[in-house]
Amino acid sequence: MTPKTLKVDSPEERGRVTGDRSRAEEARIRAAYARRGGAWRYDWGNPAYVFMMHDVERRVLAALRRSRLWPLGARRILDVGCGTGYWLQRLIAWGAQPQHAAGIDLLRDRVCKDIRPVKAAGIRRLFPGCSVELDRVTLATPVTRLVAPLSWTLCALLNLVPPMRTHYLGVIRRR
Repeated sequence: MTPKTLKVDSPEERGRVTGDRSRAEEARIRAAYARRGGAWRYDWGNPAYVFMMHDVERRVLAALRRSRLWPLGARRILDVGCGTGYWLQRLIAWGAQPQHAAGIDLLRDRVCKDIRPVKAAGIRRLFPGCSVELDRVTLATPVTRLVAPLSWTLCALLNLVPPMRTHYLGVIRRR
């Protein structure tokens, strides 16, 4: 069984996100992804991608344990911005029950991560009344693309410097 992925423009969700503002945001995200180009960026044959994914996977597992969400078992999971569902599949492989895992995404084709820089305070404002635990993860992508093919050790050392980590991994729970 696979997790259920709801897309904002799916028949079940149509009409919930309306107005010019949401359409403008969708257009902005589509344009940003079009500028990225190159599937090689997300290819398991790309050493930079492999380094980033291994690092994030270790950090996700650590965050789950630290937040006392491990083992996953029957926990209800929502992946906001799930894209192709990669992380939902990983969570299921780690023991989450597929019927308790769901994802939602703005775009039909794929949105893997937020495109606009968001600071920790901005993330906390998005979830009032919730406990928000954040860790900076992922060595800055341009640096990783440059350094990983030459030296994983150098990537690992650079990744120890918090300002060099450009993404957040978060655990958000209702209080």
